[in-house]
Amino acid sequence: MKRIITLSLLFVLLLIAALLTGCGEHTHSFGEWSVTKEATCIETGLKERFCEGCGRAEKEEIPLTEHTEISVPRVESTCSSVGYTAGKCCSVCNKVLEGRKQLPKKSHTFGEWEAGESGTCIKRGKVVRKCVDCDREETKTADYGPHKLGEWVNAVAPTNTSDGTAGHYKCTLCNKCVNKRGITMETTVLPKEAKGLEVQFHVYGTCTIIGPGTYEFKDGILDIPSEINGYPVRAIGDYAFKDCKELVSINSAFLSDIGKEAFSGCTNLTSVSFFPYVIKEGAFKNCTSLESINISLCEKIEAETFMNCTSLSNVIFGNLMQEIGIKAFMGCDNIGTPTTTTNENFIVLPDSLMKIDEYAFSDCKNLKGVIILNSTAYIIEKGVFANCTSLESVSGILVNLSHIPEEMFMNCDSLTSFGPFGNKINAIGKRAFMGCDNLNTFYLSQNISIVGEDAFKDCVNLKTVYDLSHAIGVTKGSTAFGYIGYYAENIYTSM
Repeated sequence: MKRIITLSLLFVLLLIAALLTGCGEHTHSFGEWSVTKEATCIETGLKERFCEGCGRAEKEEIPLTEHTEISVPRVESTCSSVGYTAGKCCSVCNKVLEGRKQLPKKSHTFGEWEAGESGTCIKRGKVVRKCVDCDREETKTADYGPHKLGEWVNAVAPTNTSDGTAGHYKCTLCNKCVNKRGITMETTVLPKEAKGLEVQFHVYGTCTIIGPGTYEFKDGILDIPSEINGYPVRAIGDYAFKDCKELVSINSAFLSDIGKEAFSGCTNLTSVSFFPYVIKEGAFKNCTSLESINISLCEKIEAETFMNCTSLSNVIFGNLMQEIGIKAFMGCDNIGTPTTTTNENFIVLPDSLMKIDEYAFSDCKNLKGVIILNSTAYIIEKGVFANCTSLESVSGILVNLSHIPEEMFMNCDSLTSFGPFGNKINAIGKRAFMGCDNLNTFYLSQNISIVGEDAFKDCVNLKTVYDLSHAIGVTKGSTAFGYIGYYAENIYTSM
């Protein structure tokens, strides 16, 4: 029995030895790698494989991967918060790959001023406006409000031997005398020399005509005396003769200051004989029969001063003129009517002029040309010649401009060509030539880099464009750069 056990053990030992001797000669046959842990940009991965013969395992580390780049979008700033430029980061580890720059807050975009608190004759009112983006409000004081009128006191006409009394109200708030237009009267006395005119006497020794009072117009003529009660007459007050239909002409050699809307709506007024230094806004607005005016002593024409003076043809500008206000001559259909054979339907503006405000000459239907003498530096605002359907040429007006403003020549149907002009101009504003039906040739100077939206829209005959710019690149049929090439048939890049 012992012998059998001994032989069995020997056999087992020989078998184990044979197995051990055979493994040393075995060649591993590994299968495909299998990923057991994915690598990222912050942690290595792991993969393994096994011998198909003996099952032996091999493991290997997977190196870190590249960052997974994603874009971080641009955030526009507003008036209440800063913005940021676009950037890039890793979606796995959030590392910043391309930094973002902070954009400053935008300015508030305020709407129109609106009535807030109404004023009275003894307290200023308030107006407010809101930012359209964040509802921030701005408040500022407004004009004083109207008087609170009591009972009307009837006028007493002056005679050759006694003064009269102007008709007036007594304000229940400030106790001042007020005329029918709500204007404060310094005195209600109508001196006999005033012939019924309503007059304010000033402590500095002059007086102002503030209304017609009981004045009797003979043939529509207003004769303004040089002085009243020893006070020199130098001014016509605000609204003094507003809507006075009886007034045909004014005789005075002494007036220097014409008040706000002093003669507005005097539709039968044809002529004036004075040469004022100051004419306030709307002074002759809607004087549809006024034919001529000498403003050679004025430094500025205020807003709407001659608006809709449809018969006004002869305007004498002087070398003191520096600014023409908003809509000053708007709707003056006949301004520029010929006075000589050499300036037919032209206006000649002095070289002292520094600024022409918005729509100053818009809707002047018969204006054919504009000349600015010597072309000093000046500012021209939006729409100055818009809807001047007879305008054919301008001279000197573009020499010192850096850009052609918005709507400057909009709907100027008689413009046929434009340019070449100086290289100071670098931009053309929105709708600057829109609706110029007969514009057929346009020269883009070399420094122009901006053409505003719809600048040449509806210029259906703009067939030839000389593109001398370095930044535009006019293309036929394109709506880019304000439609300048949309109707073009010939585009030239040199002259």
